[in-house]
Amino acid sequence: MFIHSTRCQLWRKGYVQTDLGTPLLKAWKQACASPTRAKIIIPKGTYRLSAATLEGPCKSPIELQVQGTITAPANPSSFKDPNWVVFNHVNGLTVSGGGVFDGQGAAAWGKNNCAKNKYCAALPINLRFNFVNNAMIEGIATKEGKQFHVNVLGCQNITFQRFTVSAPESSLNTDGIHIGRSNGVKILNSNIKTGDDCVSLGDGSKNVIVQGVTCGPGHGITVGSLGKWKGEEPVSGIFVRDCTISNTMNGGRIKTWPASHPGSASDMHFEGIIMNNVRNPILGDQEYCPWNQCNLKICYLSKSLSSEKGLFKLKFLLKSLFCLSRLHHVLNSAKLASRTFGALLQLGKLSNLFAAAVCHARVWNSPILTLPTKGLKDLQYPNVPM
Repeated sequence: MFIHSTRCQLWRKGYVQTDLGTPLLKAWKQACASPTRAKIIIPKGTYRLSAATLEGPCKSPIELQVQGTITAPANPSSFKDPNWVVFNHVNGLTVSGGGVFDGQGAAAWGKNNCAKNKYCAALPINLRFNFVNNAMIEGIATKEGKQFHVNVLGCQNITFQRFTVSAPESSLNTDGIHIGRSNGVKILNSNIKTGDDCVSLGDGSKNVIVQGVTCGPGHGITVGSLGKWKGEEPVSGIFVRDCTISNTMNGGRIKTWPASHPGSASDMHFEGIIMNNVRNPILGDQEYCPWNQCNLKICYLSKSLSSEKGLFKLKFLLKSLFCLSRLHHVLNSAKLASRTFGALLQLGKLSNLFAAAVCHARVWNSPILTLPTKGLKDLQYPNVPM
């Protein structure tokens, strides 16, 4: 086992005096060239890191053990591009150690002008995993990202376990974990508190499991946004299980852009979800248009449409989903949430009170949203406090 320690000169109070970038990149280069498994250790302490891109492929599996706290420059202008810590083309990566990646995003949130400028500058993401395969990210925390905390792109078989995200509810565009064009991503037994989506699934997300996640505050667990760009890949095989969502804007959400390009999202399952104080427990939004900066001329879809142009096909199953609030509040919230199409919610037997409930009066016979009824009426639901 090759072990390389990235100790730097420290101040008496434990703060690193020089930037961690140079010793970290040097250690990574040596570890990446090792013919046997390698480990880089960042000991306890607080370290400054301007930016680091850790490139593969490596000759053998590699572990980055972060025991300390790594802090980003607070000023967004310190970054030339929207990257802080990036892992590229690595097979067999482990990131562990109980450490923290602190994006120091508070200064950036106040300067975010995306509500007025659709060409606003992209802010750095705390952790990027690009084309990383067979990876385990375990026991690590990321906090106060200037933008997304984690972005997963083009990855295969990557797991986040006992992962922590923390940012205040007021932080802008700070998704916890965003996934795109990746297969076999797992987010397990993790705690995500942020100002945007706890987990968001972009196009090309396949065979994703989100299980045992505690979400809130934030905007819930979201598929999308989808349909903004031509050539987006289908979303399929999404399993959200045994999660708790509390004090959030949304619970389970699927969002697509108006006049969106053709695409599909199917085989999506939300099972055993507990929601507490959630404004929109179930939200299907085909008019997703943040800050009203998109063309809304072609917004409303109906069964009269004969072409799939502008349609985004959505199919998912809601199973054993319940809220820790009064049932009528759940139904009213779902009614308000369905803005452009009717959503039929099959609730089955819920405390022996209702066999089924319609969350919106306008239920269109269109391929936009399909909730399969087979087997739903036989589901057993837990008692819900009334």
